Amino acid sequence: MTSVQQPLSALQRFFSADFARISLEALDSLPVSLREFPTGWTSPWELTLLYNLVKHSSGPLRILEIGPWIGRSTTAISLGIRDRESRKDVLYDIVDFGITSGAEWEALLKVPYLNFAGQDQISRTIHAPGGSVAVLIENPRKLGLLEQVTSVIRGDCLQVPMRSSYDLIFCDCVHDAREIQQYGHLLADRLRPGGLLVCDDVIDPTLGKVLAGYVPFDFLIYLHQQDPGSKFCVGRKSVTPGATTMGAAA
Repeated sequence: MTSVQQPLSALQRFFSADFARISLEALDSLPVSLREFPTGWTSPWELTLLYNLVKHSSGPLRILEIGPWIGRSTTAISLGIRDRESRKDVLYDIVDFGITSGAEWEALLKVPYLNFAGQDQISRTIHAPGGSVAVLIENPRKLGLLEQVTSVIRGDCLQVPMRSSYDLIFCDCVHDAREIQQYGHLLADRLRPGGLLVCDDVIDPTLGKVLAGYVPFDFLIYLHQQDPGSKFCVGRKSVTPGATTMGAAA
């Protein structure tokens, strides 16, 4: 197996020799208290991983985040950019629906809004002035981190303009097989060979096989095998066409 490619070669130490596990002991702690982060569903360990993947990458880095909601994961990524040895060669693009109403919630997410209307975080966010994307922008601004973000794009990632390729993609829009089928081609097209893909809610080989049908991986790690509370998977796109995914069916 080839090593992790630049600018991600410095991340090699975060993976076990067989690329089956994350080396938890190698991760730096988050530089701010969890109280500073927006509310959300990303666990402390997942935030720590995102922070480290960005902080310890080297050289030019292009990051794409899809579906950050109000910026909990955005905060971890932005802190990682802030704490890198070099920040000037990082491009960080964010794409989110930016929902502004219950009707828009149903139209875009294909789920009844009434099922979530009782959740204060959701109802207050989408009815805030400017909707959820305004809250997403305000949260890193309050922490002095908005300058780490290159662009915030409101819309469907299948329809908005974005760069031709990225070194690191964090995706929180593939929660089931239907959504993987909907967005899988985009992820495969935009992630460069040797790049890392981190997905939320792809927790086991059932969905991992579906994802690997679109993105050819050298390895695919399910983090819940180390932390039962984690829903992340981490995979590296193969640099060899037709490569067999390691770990997708493990």
